[in-house]
Amino acid sequence: LAAGAKHDVLVREFADYRVALEVKIAIVKTIAETNTTSIVAVDTRIAKALEDIVGRLDNFSARVDRLLEQRS
Repeated sequence: LAAGAKHDVLVREFADYRVALEVKIAIVKTIAETNTTSIVAVDTRIAKALEDIVGRLDNFSARVDRLLEQRS
């Protein structure tokens, strides 16, 4: 009888452990999804900033070319 009671306790504790583990896994998945969304947003902002810099450098290069052409 004691072995049966111990078995029941272990089964109950294991079920509680599984529930707690599933909750922790869900939390980690939520954090991962949030972080992924944030990383994508940052990546998009960086790409836009780089495109802006390239555009400004192109304009600067064109202005330098015009200045050099005027001196020749």
